[in-house]
Amino acid sequence: MSAISRWICALFLSASALLVFGQPLPTQETLLVKKWELAYYEEGGERIPPAPDQRNDMMEFHADHTVVSVESGGMQNGTWVYHEDKKQLVVVDKATKERMELRVVTLEGKNCVLEFKDVDGVVLRVHMVPL
Repeated sequence: MSAISRWICALFLSASALLVFGQPLPTQETLLVKKWELAYYEEGGERIPPAPDQRNDMMEFHADHTVVSVESGGMQNGTWVYHEDKKQLVVVDKATKERMELRVVTLEGKNCVLEFKDVDGVVLRVHMVPL
């Protein structure tokens, strides 16, 4: 192989490495930014399917930290903050200013599991998949 061929090959490999390794890895926050639909709830290890009025429940997280939530046919708008160090998602409703703190159990491209305590102190897990 001539010196020029080796030089071109080395240049090509260097450029390829920059393209592969120069790609930023997705953060947990960027994985959250999409539309998620309710798959099922979990309480005490028991899987609970959505009720008929919850079949269209979803949450859509936007990059500007706004969120649209559809729950049992009602729509809410709010803001969200993700604290990666605590694995905590805080959602605040714009109209009522109600603050909901959720523990992020799993956040991957294909599923999101959030955990919270309901008003009776029962721990629920919400399993969501992307739309």
